[in-house]
Amino acid sequence: MRHSVVGLLLLAAVCGPLIGGCSAIGGLYGHGTGSAWAAIPGTSDRGADSVAELLAYVEELQQMSPQQLDVEFHSAKERFVRTPDGSSRLRLVVLLTLPDAPFHDDDRAIGLLNGYLDAPAGEPAAMRNFAAFLRRMIKRHQAEAANLSAEQQRSDLLQRKIDEIKSIEKSINDRGKPSVPELK
Repeated sequence: MRHSVVGLLLLAAVCGPLIGGCSAIGGLYGHGTGSAWAAIPGTSDRGADSVAELLAYVEELQQMSPQQLDVEFHSAKERFVRTPDGSSRLRLVVLLTLPDAPFHDDDRAIGLLNGYLDAPAGEPAAMRNFAAFLRRMIKRHQAEAANLSAEQQRSDLLQRKIDEIKSIEKSINDRGKPSVPELK
């Protein structure tokens, strides 16, 4: 279940260069700047480039060992404390959502994303949209994990009941057997 968020990030990593590559389309349609993003109000190449950089960062993280990830996490945390800008915040969020990492913390990631999205719109729209996408995916992941946990509890309860019924059946069957006297 935890792998779904990283899987979606990887899907976005594949689509990110495509989004960044769209910047050449603007020149085809006479937008002057050569940017498809510039034709959309509130967007810029900087936003697409930032998203592409963040997605490349996700790819880098996938190649790191657990020790390297730990070092990167502490470095990203310190960077965010020193410079709490959008880029450092989203890098920390990505690290917090890595599956099987000892520092994995979806609630903290959502808190950081909420702070980013609730702030006045100073970041490029592409970055804000990506942050909103991440928040939706993390919340969906949490809901699926909660459902899975509830189903696991239900399964465990049913297994205990089956085991109890088997035990009762065995004791009933054992009572009906004639006892064989021991020979001395």
